[in-house]
Amino acid sequence: MSDDHAELVNLLKTEVGEVGGERLESWAQAFEDWIEERRARFNPNTAERSHLAWREFLAFTEKAPWEVRIADVEGYVAE
Repeated sequence: MSDDHAELVNLLKTEVGEVGGERLESWAQAFEDWIEERRARFNPNTAERSHLAWREFLAFTEKAPWEVRIADVEGYVAE
């Protein structure tokens, strides 16, 4: 597990509580893959800003990614 992957798993556990299991690992891996693609295709700063935005979004919603609904995204954007 990469440092980024471990960091995301810990972030999710911190922000949304102990949700554990394979679902959390799958989300963390998908996010890490997405960040790596952005880092490769765009400026590395873009990937870092995306990572920060994700952290802020999770903190705002206080939900696991699979629990997020459109209203949560709209609330975040409005905030």
